[in-house]
Amino acid sequence: MDMNLPVTLAIMAAIAAVFVIAFLKGKQPAQPLKVRMVNYQVVQIVCIILFLVLAAHLVTLISGAPFTGRRGTAAP
Repeated sequence: MDMNLPVTLAIMAAIAAVFVIAFLKGKQPAQPLKVRMVNYQVVQIVCIILFLVLAAHLVTLISGAPFTGRRGTAAP
């Protein structure tokens, strides 16, 4: 699978949607007799990490050159 611009943007949109759903579910009041099977704050953190990784990938797609970092050498 080629991670081109439309695929990257679609995945970023899906991650943003999952983040919003987790945010809304996490804001619901707790029900004492019901056990939450999913920790929505962890889902939000994972979404943020994935979104940042894809944002870095998006920068490399738009610029046309791999992101080299502070040292000026590409990661292996």
